Amino acid sequence: MKRKPIQNPMLYGCATCGTVPGIFLTDNITFYPGDIHCMNITIDDKTQNIDAEEGITVTGINEKFKEQLANCQFAELHHETPLHDETYEYNTEDGKWYLVEQG
Repeated sequence: MKRKPIQNPMLYGCATCGTVPGIFLTDNITFYPGDIHCMNITIDDKTQNIDAEEGITVTGINEKFKEQLANCQFAELHHETPLHDETYEYNTEDGKWYLVEQG
């Protein structure tokens, strides 16, 4: 990994319904990229938009990009919403996505 994972993630979203993200993504977390939420994956030097308004799990992302992730030097997943954004970096040693940036 190029960056160190965040060890103490901050609360994101609003004070009422916000949450604190984990240090890494678990397989069952579902994202809903579409109209308002944006998600991009960068594998080595190629960036692709992920559009799945009905939801996509971390397992689904890993399956969709299985071949590229198996041979990559670097991969990053960026999730942006109106209230927060997070960037996760793929660890090729254990196959997990670690939180490396929050905004």
